[in-house]
Amino acid sequence: MWRNNGRRILVNAIFLVGIVTLLAACQAVVRTDFASYASKMERGGIIVADEPQAVLIAQEIIGNGGSAADAAVALGFGLSVTLQSSAGLGGGGLCLVYDSVQERAEILDFTPMPATGLKTAAKWHVAVPTLVRGMYALHAKYGELPWQQLVVPAENMARTGVYVGRAFAVELANSAASLSNDPSAIDNFMSPSRTTVEEGDRLVLPELAAMLSSIRRALPSDFYAGEIAKLIAIESEKRGASLSVKDLRDYAPEWREAEALTVSGDEYYNADYTAKNETHFQSDASDSVGATGFVVADSDGDVVACALTMLHPFGLGVMAKKLGFLFAPYPIGNTRPLSPLALTITVDQRSGGVKYAAASGGGSAALAQIDAASRNAGLGQSGKASSREGEGKMPARPVNAMFCENGLKKGIERCVVRRDPDRHGFGTIVLGEP
Repeated sequence: MWRNNGRRILVNAIFLVGIVTLLAACQAVVRTDFASYASKMERGGIIVADEPQAVLIAQEIIGNGGSAADAAVALGFGLSVTLQSSAGLGGGGLCLVYDSVQERAEILDFTPMPATGLKTAAKWHVAVPTLVRGMYALHAKYGELPWQQLVVPAENMARTGVYVGRAFAVELANSAASLSNDPSAIDNFMSPSRTTVEEGDRLVLPELAAMLSSIRRALPSDFYAGEIAKLIAIESEKRGASLSVKDLRDYAPEWREAEALTVSGDEYYNADYTAKNETHFQSDASDSVGATGFVVADSDGDVVACALTMLHPFGLGVMAKKLGFLFAPYPIGNTRPLSPLALTITVDQRSGGVKYAAASGGGSAALAQIDAASRNAGLGQSGKASSREGEGKMPARPVNAMFCENGLKKGIERCVVRRDPDRHGFGTIVLGEP
């Protein structure tokens, strides 16, 4: 059982029926021993993100008994297919994870790092692709389902075709100039009539599917130190990028404990990175800054909030042959992403559960909004949670958030979700069945 908070219910329903049909068809593309789309929701959960098809991938994982971390990994790979302007295998991100058993929060930092191995001779100074190792680190520590099961949906979607969603279509229209660095990159997003794809078009991405297939079949370490790493380095050098095998081999994500600020019985956990040089990027809430945020929770009380980034809309706009993904630009300041990322989780110590979580990957205004919203714990003026989208103090934009007035452990059916209206995303609450 699920419900959505979209405004255009009929249009969304028609669109989502098409997506579910596509996802069902995708299950036949790669044969595995895993269950197909769950007919019985083994676990409940909450998912809110900027792209509906990626949300449905996460819903499928939750329905098959996956944890919040499992669903977040599948969602991350899904966004690397459906929203390449803001997330991709060539980029990275940041996650804030709340473990309800240990009653603590951790930050997983896999923000892109500069690739310097071939810097002297490089035409393009790029970032080390960090998403794959970040997703694997999240799965290794908190995942429950097999790794392969989490990559299959995104792989199949890339192979058989992905519907162009509204957020991606808007960002492609607004930021197509970002792809002017590489004609072959923009060719990847062209229709058969040689125009850029529009909302509702179907986009087939065979090279990206092949890369995801390699990631699924091999351990992610192969992406950084094995045969996949060698292929990436060879194709990167051919394209004039600064990325080398050494850059890939030396990279590792970082786990660190999130510090809690306790106020009136609530614990506030935050993680963010702010742009070092925002003048290079549009910071208005309605514009893309090449990043996206999402929140996933499960009925056990665990929550994962992540912000993924390409550092700029469509990264550098450069794509090497045979790799299927765009490169992110060389980060300014060596260790910090250019696009602002902000995450927060609020825990009610009295109820023992998360009552608010939010993620943002866009606009400097989001950093202030997300902090203010967390301090207000998503409450309206009356002190009660809003049941309708946009009411109360749930952040207006550009934030995806969930709020559970009595805490997540008291039952997800009492929670509400808030999607960023400018990114045309999707929020769903999945009720598990006994």
